[in-house]
Amino acid sequence: MPSSKTQPLVSVISAAHNVEKYIGETIESIQKQTYPNWELIIADDASTDNTVSVVESYIRRDQRIKLIRRNVSGGGPGPALNDATALAKGVYVAIQDSDDISLPTRLDEEVAFLEKHKEYAGVSCSVELMSEDGSTILGIKRKSTDQTLLLFLLLLRPQFIHGSMLVTKQALTDIGGYDPAYVPVDDYEIQCRLVQKGKALANLDSVLYKYRMRGASITHHESFAPRAATLVIDIIQNNIIPYFSISKAEADMLLQYIIDKPLRFWETLASIRLHRKLARMYISKNNIPKKEAAKILTFYKNERNHHIRSYIKRYA
Repeated sequence: MPSSKTQPLVSVISAAHNVEKYIGETIESIQKQTYPNWELIIADDASTDNTVSVVESYIRRDQRIKLIRRNVSGGGPGPALNDATALAKGVYVAIQDSDDISLPTRLDEEVAFLEKHKEYAGVSCSVELMSEDGSTILGIKRKSTDQTLLLFLLLLRPQFIHGSMLVTKQALTDIGGYDPAYVPVDDYEIQCRLVQKGKALANLDSVLYKYRMRGASITHHESFAPRAATLVIDIIQNNIIPYFSISKAEADMLLQYIIDKPLRFWETLASIRLHRKLARMYISKNNIPKKEAAKILTFYKNERNHHIRSYIKRYA
């Protein structure tokens, strides 16, 4: 194995807000990485609990850990992550949610992928879903590893598990980082923008990360729910417009279809037509070969059949 001096530096960045119960375990998961050449930059977003004190206790024992204190909250993790990225010295930037856990080989495997596949600017992995107290594994969450399919799916939903992503710092710098206008769905927006700017992303099938199912996180907070829905509709509309004109109402209906919310009969039919149109226009405009196009059309048909069966079952 190469020495840490010859391996590229990884800057692990984490936005923290009132996570005193979890931040120590998060830090220790980075300290346990088999990949030796890393720094950890924690941007505290105006915590009112003992998060800062816990982080400082680790800094006294490990100089690889750095703390940024933001005295006024930026309204979500994106602005804090931008601050951490600005301080980062690494070739690669690893996102780390401040209440989650990176398994020991995460950085090793993700760095190895990007070093071998220079055409990619970022990578994420599969994750274990754990209970809030970390005592129970609730399941495994995987995203598609097929490039053709995941890029099509990204038009309508996130395809990379944000906290598990490793991205080149250059790519983040090139696109200007996180857009605070999209809090609390700036993690989805930045995935779309990276791809739109030609920064290829990939998924590893390996489970390298543990995601804590915690109702207090920003994306689950009820005060953000209406805003989140509005912004996701905006992202979907922007993603689809290069292929055909779509209204916000149609984008909203398509979102409800994709996330499997019950729709009226006419809405189900309209959503099926929109989804079919998107699949065909996407294949045509991107000159996708017939074999690869079949993957997209198969996904569309499976979604269509699922929704028809669900509608019949619901109203039979």
